[in-house]
Formats: sequence, C-alpha cells, structure tokens
Amino acid sequence: MFDLFKKTPSVNPPSPLRETFFGDFSMEMLCTQGAEEGHIAHFIAAKNALDSGDQQAAIESLKKVTEMPGLESRMYLAAWFHLQNLGIEPAPPVGQKVLGVVLEIWMEQGLDVLAAYDDGSARYINYTGAAVIWDVPGADAEIERRLRHLLAVGQEVAPRIGPWEGKGRRPNPPEFGQIRLNMLTPSGVHFGQGSYAALSSDPMGAALINAGASLMQALTEKQLSAK
Repeated sequence: MFDLFKKTPSVNPPSPLRETFFGDFSMEMLCTQGAEEGHIAHFIAAKNALDSGDQQAAIESLKKVTEMPGLESRMYLAAWFHLQNLGIEPAPPVGQKVLGVVLEIWMEQGLDVLAAYDDGSARYINYTGAAVIWDVPGADAEIERRLRHLLAVGQEVAPRIGPWEGKGRRPNPPEFGQIRLNMLTPSGVHFGQGSYAALSSDPMGAALINAGASLMQALTEKQLSAK
C-alpha cells in the first residue's frame, strides 16, 4: 500500500515529468518528437495547417493519427486533445475507451504519480524524483497482469464520473492532502479527487488505489531486481 502523508508539509514539488503523463502535449512539442515521418508527420501537417489558418486540413491530419494502428497511447490522447480543441468530439465507443490511468497520491514529503497505459507501458515517479519507466510491454507477465487490472478498474470507473468540463487543459496537481484518480480517454480526462479517507472508503476509489499500489510494487521490485 502507498505510504500516506502525515501532517508534515510537503518539501518536494511535483516532478516536471508528471506533465508528460497525460498526453495533452502542445503541438510544438509533438512536432519535435523524433523523425518527421509516420504519426509525427501528421502532427507537423496539422500544425502547419493551423499556422496557415486551414482548420479543416488540421482536423484531417489529426484524424489520421487516431486511425493509425500500434501507436503509443499518449499519441492517440494527444490527437484527440487537439481535435477537441478544434470542436471535434469522438464517437461514444471511442470516446469512452480508457487509454490510461494516472494516480496522484500525496506522501509525507511529496507527490507520487503512477501511470499505466493501454499500450502496455507504465511510469512511476516517487516524491523524491526517482522514476521507473516501463516501456517494454508484455516483457513481464506479472506487471502486465497488474497493469491490465488497473486499466480494467479505470474502465469501470470512468463512465460514472464523466469527463473534466473545465476550460483549457486539466487542472494543476492536487493540493497537499488530496489525491486524484485520473482516467484518460479520447473524450478527455475523467477524475475523482478527495482525501485518502474519502476515496479509500468508496468501493471504486479503493479498487483504483489498491490496483495502483499493486502495480507500483511490481514496477519498483522489477527495478530493484535489475540492479
């Protein structure tokens, strides 16, 4: 189980790496990711179209990203993030698919953040800034099992919450003493937030927290065994 914060104020700000977990990358960042081919070429085309005022061409380029097989989950989330900004909403079956789960939980000295994605990758940032990046989907059966369980729980919870309706990007990190349970879908981020006591007493909240703790344990044990 996560080691929860006590009454000591946080001494470590959230890691900047957290900002990369949600898939809502800026167009500028997307266009600098690797070779100018494949899905990156479509992001570049979309940015160029927007810069020239051709919104429809940008929409068409972004839709091509959503239709490409085998991409990283965050790339699909990024394409839908920008499509939504252009007024295009995914159809319900697509929009309701949970492509990632991000759990943000305050510890005694900082924020722990765990992410699991439908592509089989995962990330964990400890409040100290230490991180585990799991980018070898399927390479470990136990990690895969726990990751899929967390995503399955997230898929059950997301429709009960509904997408974030705030303007612009998702909210800032939760304040000290709060935890946030995020489900990432093409229709936007769905999240529940509250104290540990409140969310852990809710059946769905407890299921997400427990599944997240299980995956975090597997990731950290894998990292330790590799040293």
